[in-house]
Amino acid sequence: MPAPVSTRFKQTILDSYKLVSKVEVIGPGGQILADSGALNVIGGRINVDASASFRRWISDLTLVDSSGLLVPTTAADIFSPVAGNELVLYVGAEVDGVPEYVKQGVFFLEGCRTEDSPGGLQITLSAYDRGRRYSRGKMIVPKRFLAVNATYIYAAITDLLDDVINPTYVLHDSPVYMVPDQVYDAGTDPWETARELAESMGYELWFDRDGNCRLTQVMDPNSPNLQQHWTYAEGPGSGLLRIIREQSNAEAYNGQIVYGENSSNSSPVRDIATDDDINSPTRWGGSYGKVPEFWQSDKIRTVQQAHAAAVGRLNQRKGLTEVVTFACVPN
Repeated sequence: MPAPVSTRFKQTILDSYKLVSKVEVIGPGGQILADSGALNVIGGRINVDASASFRRWISDLTLVDSSGLLVPTTAADIFSPVAGNELVLYVGAEVDGVPEYVKQGVFFLEGCRTEDSPGGLQITLSAYDRGRRYSRGKMIVPKRFLAVNATYIYAAITDLLDDVINPTYVLHDSPVYMVPDQVYDAGTDPWETARELAESMGYELWFDRDGNCRLTQVMDPNSPNLQQHWTYAEGPGSGLLRIIREQSNAEAYNGQIVYGENSSNSSPVRDIATDDDINSPTRWGGSYGKVPEFWQSDKIRTVQQAHAAAVGRLNQRKGLTEVVTFACVPN
């Protein structure tokens, strides 16, 4: 989801501009421990990958510590990896002489490196979005869900995450699918388990740039309901610097066949979703043929859920025959 920005911001970033950034350190109770007034960011990398376990992470976030007071020497210091603090990172542009910032995410601090060099004292941080906190909180005791209790999957996901951080709020649209009989042993990763439950009904679980946990349906990339947020086109003022186009059929499946088998089902369930767009170059049964991918999950209870999972997986894999990589003025 795009962040709201001004019209002048959109115009400014199409050409050379002054990049601005700031970072806040948030304590476990939500209090601001340090802000941009004390933290001078000089570099770093922001990563966003919808296929990764943790969708957002930052690496090599480097700050200059001119006072020498930010170097962690005790477990309670703000950049100590065991203090439980989070970073809120903003990046933006100077628009008409005034900084305009865009929030990039809320990140759980994981690593800190201090370097004292002729250039000054520098602190380099690494951090992941809040999903990492849940992943680290492995199940202490076994957990069991019974089909007879008719627990919605979204409620089971919330329950799993609540065991790590209570309360946990998951934003969702109340999908109707229910959990079959499931037993999770001690030591199980609750975040990965919750993500697998989401995938079993064609949804994905992730944290947005504001640190909200979201359970959302995987959308068809060709859906007219998807809003266009930005356009890159060749020509002056486009912001494009380089374009690379790659084509391959290695991961191009035009059908998803999903099986569900568990103790709640009297027999395994199965369904299929196919690319039936008559204008698609990989249309099922067209010149590309029939190239299915098979997937099985013990979290699928009904044929309807198997179909929803198949549609979600198909939507995630559409268009993988062609990948466009481009370099641009930072947006």
